[in-house]
Amino acid sequence: MSYPKSEPTPTGPSAMPIEVLLIDDDERWSEILASDLEREANLKVTVALSANEALMTLQERSSIECVVADYVMPEIDGLQLLERVREERSELPFIFFTGQGSEDVASRAINAGISDYFTKDPTVDQTPLLVNRIIQAVEQRRLHRDLEASEERYRTITEQIWDGIVILRNDRVLFCNERFTEVTGYDAENMADRSFVRTAIHPDDRAAVNDVLQTARSGNANDDVFEARLITDTDELRECEYTIQTVPFENDTAQVVSIRDVTESKRRQRSLRRERELNRSVRTALVKARNRSDLEHRITALLSESGYELAWIGETTDDSIQLRRVAGTARYLDRVELSVGAGAPTGEPSIWTARTGDPKFVADISEMFPTTWRDLAMECGFGSTAALPLCHDGVRYGILAVYHTEPNAIDESERELLTELSETLAFAIHHAEVKKALSAPTVVEAELELTGPSHYLTDLVSESAPDVAAAELTVHGTHRHTDALTMQYITLSNVPIDRFVAAAETHPVVEKTTAIDENNPPRIQLAVTEAPPELKLTTRAAVVGTSTVRSDRAILRVELPSERALSDAVAALEDEHGDLSVRSKITSTRPESAHDWGSPVEAADLTEKQSAALQAAYLHGYYEQPRKRSATEIAESLGIAHSTYLQHLRTAQQKVFRHIYESTPERQARTAE
Repeated sequence: MSYPKSEPTPTGPSAMPIEVLLIDDDERWSEILASDLEREANLKVTVALSANEALMTLQERSSIECVVADYVMPEIDGLQLLERVREERSELPFIFFTGQGSEDVASRAINAGISDYFTKDPTVDQTPLLVNRIIQAVEQRRLHRDLEASEERYRTITEQIWDGIVILRNDRVLFCNERFTEVTGYDAENMADRSFVRTAIHPDDRAAVNDVLQTARSGNANDDVFEARLITDTDELRECEYTIQTVPFENDTAQVVSIRDVTESKRRQRSLRRERELNRSVRTALVKARNRSDLEHRITALLSESGYELAWIGETTDDSIQLRRVAGTARYLDRVELSVGAGAPTGEPSIWTARTGDPKFVADISEMFPTTWRDLAMECGFGSTAALPLCHDGVRYGILAVYHTEPNAIDESERELLTELSETLAFAIHHAEVKKALSAPTVVEAELELTGPSHYLTDLVSESAPDVAAAELTVHGTHRHTDALTMQYITLSNVPIDRFVAAAETHPVVEKTTAIDENNPPRIQLAVTEAPPELKLTTRAAVVGTSTVRSDRAILRVELPSERALSDAVAALEDEHGDLSVRSKITSTRPESAHDWGSPVEAADLTEKQSAALQAAYLHGYYEQPRKRSATEIAESLGIAHSTYLQHLRTAQQKVFRHIYESTPERQARTAE
C-alpha cells in the first residue's frame, strides 16, 4: 500500500488549517480531544479508531500533515504503525502519547524516528501542549520541505541554464552542474572538494582568478565579467568568461561562479577580423596590381603573411602544373611531383583540382593514407592544405594552393574565405587578360560560322519566318545581366515582328521579350537563360562584333589578340556548340596610337554593369532625338530600379567622356594614383 506525497502548505494567519490524523481506540476521548484541538488552534482533526483505518485515511488524503497516535492499540502497538507509515511517508510528523510511559518506550520511539512523545495526564489540560507540539513539528517539516523544494528548483535552474555553474568555499568545489561537466569533462563526483583553480584554470591565469575569488570572499564582489582560460580533463584549452557572486551557505558564505564557454565566439571574432583584414588587403592588391603577374605575386604574399606556411599559384599544361608565383617555404615544391598526365601520381590535392576542376580541402594531412606526397608534406611541417581552381565563366586560369602548419586550420569559415578569394582572383585575372588583349600590338579579325541548330536564335528564325530565304537577325550587343540571365539586342530583317515575338515567348531559353522599336528595322531585347556563343567568346578575351543569324547558321565576327587565342576560342565553342568553321581571318598590327587609346569604351575601363547600362541606353534609342526609350523604360526592361540604372549609366558616361577629353598626361597621372 502506498500513500500520496503531501503537497506544500502555506503558513501564517490566513493559511489553510493544519490537517491532523488522531488515532485512538477510545472513540469518546478521541472526539473530545479533537474538538479541543480545533478550538485551540487552526487545526482540522480527523479521527481513526484503528491502525487499518489510519492507513486507509493516509492513503486517501495527502493533505494530512501530522499523525497523533496512542502507543497502545488493540491490533498493533504504535511503533509498528510508525514503521509502516515511515515506509511511504518518511517525512510525515508523528507524535506519540500514552498513559503507560516508560524510558524503554520513549527510547524505542525515538530510534524509530518519532517526531515527539509525551505521557497522558488526566489531571491536567494538555491540549495547549499538544497543539504546540503539533504546530512545531509541522512548521519544522514545512520549513525543511520548502528548503528541499528551493534547492531542487535551484538545481533545476543551474542544470538548465547554458552557463556552467560551480559553487566554491575557499576554492573547494561544493557543487557543479551538468553544463560545467560538458565544458570541462569533470563531473560533480570528480570535482567534489577539489581546488577549482588548480584543477580547471590555466596556470598562467591562476593568480588573477585567485585574486578575484579573494575579493569575492571579502565581500567586495561585483557583477563584472572577467576572462580566463580553462583546461579540460583532456588538456584542451577553452576560452571562458566568468562572473562571481557571494551567497550565504550553512552559516558561512560560498562563491557561485558562472562560466560561459566563449571559445567558438572568440574563434569567429578572430576569423571575421582576419577575413576583413584579408579582404581589405585583397582589394588594395586588385587596385594596385599592374598586370596578372603582379596580382598573383601580391595575393600569394598576402596569404603567406596571413598565416599560411606556403601559398602558390600554378597554371595547368597538358602534362603538369607550372608554378607562376610562390610565397613562403618552397622546399616542398622542390621535391613534390605535380604531373597531371596519364599514369602520374594522384595524391597531391592540386593535382586532384587540376583534373576535376573542383576545390580540394585536407583538414588533417596526418589522417590521410601514407603516400609520397603525404609523407613529404608532413616532413615539411604541414598539417592541412587546400587547392582551389581559378575559374571564371568556365575558363580555367590556374590553381591556388595553400598549406598550413596546424591540422584543422582550414575550417568551414576558412574554406568559404578561400573559395571567395579564388573566385575574386579568377575574375581579376580574366579582367587583366582582357585588358592585355585589348592593348596587344596585333589583332586577329575573324568570322566564325556555326552551322545547324547550335544557336537558339536559329530556332527563332525558323519558327517565325520558315519560308523566307532572306530572313535573318543581327545581334548588336550581348552582356551578362545576372548569373542566370544574358541580355541580347537584335534587329530583324525580313522577319515579321509579331511572329518572332510569339516564337520567342514560347522558346524554353527565352525568359523575357521586349520590343524596343517596332518600326523598320524592328529592334528586340531578349533575356535568355542560356549563355549564347557571343557571351562565351567574351570570356576568351574576344571583342565581339555583330552576329548574323539565319535559319541554318550563325556568323560571328570577333577580334582576338593572337592566333593562339583564336584557336582556344574555336576549340571552346566547338566543345559547347558543335560544328564550327573559320570563314575568314585577317591578322594586322594596331596603329601605335591605338595601343594607348583603344576604343573610348574599352579604354574607359567600365565595369560589366556600367558597360551594360551604356549599351542598353544606346541600343534602346536613349540618345536618339526624339528618344525612343526613357531611362525609366530601359530600367524596367532590365528589371532593375530606375535610380540604380541611372547611377551605372552616368558613371559609365563620365568614364568615357573623361577618357575622350582628358589629355594623355592627365590619364597617366590618374592611373598612377
